[in-house]
Amino acid sequence: MKHDLKVIGMGELLWDMLPNGKQLGGAPGNFVYHAQKNGAEALLLSALGNDDNGREILDLLKTKNITTDLIQVNEKNTGTVDIELSSEGIPEYIIHENVAWDFIELNNDCKKVVSAADIVCFGSLAQRNSVSRNTIERLLGQCKPDALVVCDINLRQNFYSLEIIERSLQLCNVLKLNEEELPVVCNLLEITAESEEG
Repeated sequence: MKHDLKVIGMGELLWDMLPNGKQLGGAPGNFVYHAQKNGAEALLLSALGNDDNGREILDLLKTKNITTDLIQVNEKNTGTVDIELSSEGIPEYIIHENVAWDFIELNNDCKKVVSAADIVCFGSLAQRNSVSRNTIERLLGQCKPDALVVCDINLRQNFYSLEIIERSLQLCNVLKLNEEELPVVCNLLEITAESEEG
């Protein structure tokens, strides 16, 4: 990765509450961490609560040399996801609602960073609440014409809709999804193998 690339990931930032302890979670944070490891100037835009969980995340990000300048702090709780393993070892997620990252606010600092970014990553999960969804949509409107805009479809619980997926696809030029998500998205968009274009 080029060392002068400016990368931003925006969306959820949370604790995954695993049976053996909590782990830092959220797809945008993973994206930023790996982009930075590969030499990019990478920033994370999210929100944490003014609580112990939020302060712990900020401290952890600093140890990983991830800049916290665009991480907002509000009066909601820091996001958590309860994860339990079924008897077959398959994870089951309970993603708590109305948490800090559901309320990412639009401000001039965010606009400035996104308008200068070469790569922007966002996802469907962070758009479950209208506040963060509106912020993400408006920020994506600030992207440079030649920016790489990556949408990470992340279908969890009931936190997605046809409207969110269609709008996300309009706003991105790269789509990331896994094998389990592909048939769900195709079904929502009424895409069949016969309608596939070459």
